[in-house]
Amino acid sequence: MKSMTGYGRASGKIHSFAVVVELSSVNRKNLDLQINLPAFWKEGEREINQWLGEKVSRGTLVCQIHPETMASAETGPVLEASLLRPRLESFRKLCADLDIPCEMDARLLWEMANIAAETALPGWADIVEALRGIFDQAVKAFLESRQREGATLRKDLVKRVERLQSWLEEMEEESQITVPRYREMLLQRLAKMDLSWDPEDERVLREVAVFADRCDLTEELVRLRSHWELMAAYLDETEPVGRRSDFLLQEINREYHTIGSKANNVKISRLVLESKNECEKIREQIQNIE
Repeated sequence: MKSMTGYGRASGKIHSFAVVVELSSVNRKNLDLQINLPAFWKEGEREINQWLGEKVSRGTLVCQIHPETMASAETGPVLEASLLRPRLESFRKLCADLDIPCEMDARLLWEMANIAAETALPGWADIVEALRGIFDQAVKAFLESRQREGATLRKDLVKRVERLQSWLEEMEEESQITVPRYREMLLQRLAKMDLSWDPEDERVLREVAVFADRCDLTEELVRLRSHWELMAAYLDETEPVGRRSDFLLQEINREYHTIGSKANNVKISRLVLESKNECEKIREQIQNIE
């Protein structure tokens, strides 16, 4: 089981550049890939989408790739005068041709240094093979972080499912004594009204039969047991189960709603309320499962 929240980072050298790949994700119903690349490498966006699509099925995933010269990996782009002077002169000339005031400052110089560094990058075709190696390292760290959190989520979900299964057993036991208890209470009420009725009287039997049919929970309890067994099986799968678990939980909630409306039993009603509350906690956890 994997969480949809994760983070991975890797760096390496390509030609004269240090390249950093960062991956981070949060939960989302579908897969949303956001790729941040230097403009000079935009042609590789589709390929990176394909790489990520092979590894992740759900969540908002942000992939950032930062290239830097080895000499400036810690300090930023190198301010090389031989590269910047021609650019500044061209900029000044363009401003004059357009009759626009030309105001040079440190910020403009820094932005031009960034542009110069980016345009000095090798093309996508020249770096894609080496980049894939760095990328795979980042993906490995990213998936491992998802698996660690997924293991924690699974541990919590297993406890909650086991708790709900034990409550289901209590409901089944309680449902077996609901009708006999009602029959006894009916006869006691008749006795208090000084009415002498034969317990085998047809009218008494009919009333008990109608009550038994109205509050029969057999079908709902059987389906619930099957649903919880399936949920427990999902928790042991290695494939993504988030969507399936979410859908199954909706069916489970419908069964609890039906049981609550038919129960005619205080203990079962209390167990239904507790179960619905626990299901809501499970639903919140499932929202973060891939």
